[in-house]
Amino acid sequence: MATSTLTHARLLEVVRFIPEQGVLVWRKARKKCRPGSVIGTPHKNGATQATIDGKRYLVHRLIWFYVHGTWPPFDIDHRLGTAAGNKLDNLREATRSENMQNLRCATRRSKSRVLGVWWSPDRRKWCAQITVNKQRHDLGRYKTRKEAKAAYLKAKAALHPFSTVT
Repeated sequence: MATSTLTHARLLEVVRFIPEQGVLVWRKARKKCRPGSVIGTPHKNGATQATIDGKRYLVHRLIWFYVHGTWPPFDIDHRLGTAAGNKLDNLREATRSENMQNLRCATRRSKSRVLGVWWSPDRRKWCAQITVNKQRHDLGRYKTRKEAKAAYLKAKAALHPFSTVT
């Protein structure tokens, strides 16, 4: 996704921000878009993307740029964990490490469907693990997925200060 070719003046010229809804809308008619229609299409990561002047941008980054006048130097984190919630009070600057602390769920490939928890077939137990500053920390093995999840959430509360996951 591009970040530097679009100027603030150009962004203000083509879109308008509606803070109550957390959306950007087109100011003028475009291909297949009427003035006032919400910009963006779903991105594979759950966020919304939009094309302006032939370049693709993540909408939450555009909103940050629209409001603050500068591109965020790092990531933009969604406090509530949902990439679709682009109201300004849900957006904050974050490093990649801080942004990863706010993950809500495991990957689709995860059999446990719980972040930081997986089944160990050789041990026949649920394992829990957390990463802090690129270092993995083993949190133990548990008889139930619920116990492993509790261990993970306890460690997350202590070791991931940027997280809003409870």
